[in-house]
Amino acid sequence: MSTSLELFVLAMVRQGLATPYELKTKAGLSLGSTVPALARLEKDGFVKASDEGARRSRKFSITAKGAKSLERDWNGHLSTDVTDIDSILRIAYLAWLQGDKEACRKFMKDTAESLRGWAGSLRAEADRLAARLGETPDGETFVWLRKHCDAARAQSDALALDDLAEQIRKRLDKKQRAARQTR
Repeated sequence: MSTSLELFVLAMVRQGLATPYELKTKAGLSLGSTVPALARLEKDGFVKASDEGARRSRKFSITAKGAKSLERDWNGHLSTDVTDIDSILRIAYLAWLQGDKEACRKFMKDTAESLRGWAGSLRAEADRLAARLGETPDGETFVWLRKHCDAARAQSDALALDDLAEQIRKRLDKKQRAARQTR
């Protein structure tokens, strides 16, 4: 199974973003992650590259093998336990792109709950470290600072995912009401 980044890149290439620069400017991906992902996808036969053009640029297109992988593998990521917000959003996007807004919404709600649990664990660990801190900062002081910030970030990401899931739920409800009215 491909990574969520590789599947996301495949989806973006299928959507017409054909160069690393387009993936950067139109999908927010860094060149540092995009170029190696495209190289792996090309090596595995999921994308093909054009001949080099100006400034050694190449345009990528998805292959039949890549399209099949995208269709087959995206939903396997819905059951993964991820804490990185970019990975979470890529997986949610893939579900939405495949037409499964409900799976997208549920994944965000479930992941938000998981992030809240992780934030609690990080806070507890930060509290244990704080109890041992001395007057002079040492290595554990940095770990304490980091755990505290990681816990706050996880909590914030959970709130954002809950908000997004609610917005998607409202869109689904609105669409269902409109479909019932047209019957």
